[in-house]
Amino acid sequence: MPKTKFLEIMHQPLERATGTLKATIMGSGNRIGELYQKGSSRLFFPKNFSKTMECVLVNTAGGITGGDKFKCSIKASEESSILVTTQASEKVYRAINGSAEVETQLSISKNSKLVWLPQDTILFSESNLSRKITIHIEDGAEFLAFDQIVLGRSAMGENIAKSNLHDNWKIYYRNKLIYFDQSGWKNNVPLNCAGLKNIKSFASFFYVGPKVEAYEQKLKNIKQVIKNVYLGSSLRNDCLLVRMFGSDAKAIKDRAIHLLRDIWQLDIPNVWKV
Repeated sequence: MPKTKFLEIMHQPLERATGTLKATIMGSGNRIGELYQKGSSRLFFPKNFSKTMECVLVNTAGGITGGDKFKCSIKASEESSILVTTQASEKVYRAINGSAEVETQLSISKNSKLVWLPQDTILFSESNLSRKITIHIEDGAEFLAFDQIVLGRSAMGENIAKSNLHDNWKIYYRNKLIYFDQSGWKNNVPLNCAGLKNIKSFASFFYVGPKVEAYEQKLKNIKQVIKNVYLGSSLRNDCLLVRMFGSDAKAIKDRAIHLLRDIWQLDIPNVWKV
């Protein structure tokens, strides 16, 4: 191949991954009312014997990098009960051009329940991720979410100093914005927080629903520090928020599993056990 032709090919824009997913689960029998899948986004429904339908999101691209775009919209409707998780950790690789964009919209109708339990998102060095998560919750509905960010593959001793993260969370309850958080960083990763050093992972729980005060009382009896995992909780505008951070990503996930079982009486999804 001539050198000029080779250079031409090398300078062509890389094909980027895209994925679009839209699903609606309906009724107490958890029927699939709508399912649209395109690109690298897939949704699977493993069989279980629970009244809650388990839905597993799969990114067939094997990860995310700069220029990728993913959109996901899931609705729990007409007294349905669903738990949504991911097949594996979402890896965000080094970005050459631009940011990866991930947009998620969740809707929970009256008397319905949606539990959002994706596995952790791992940021690699020089990654660039922009996430937008919007949740609409009707009166009488119930919503629980968990989200964990990991800075590098901790099991391999990786440390990252530079990356970009832009996170945008909005939660609407009864058509009113009750929670808004726009956070992240540019270039330099904040490894030190609140006087603590070497932060490698941080995570959050969000709960909105009729049992919010009961769960808040339970959390008051939880120890704030266990195995270098720091925890804090607050209830404001009908949204119960739990924050965790520390130097060990696995310890944070283990503590999250204990909270799911002890506070919310939920077992973890089967894919979390692999």
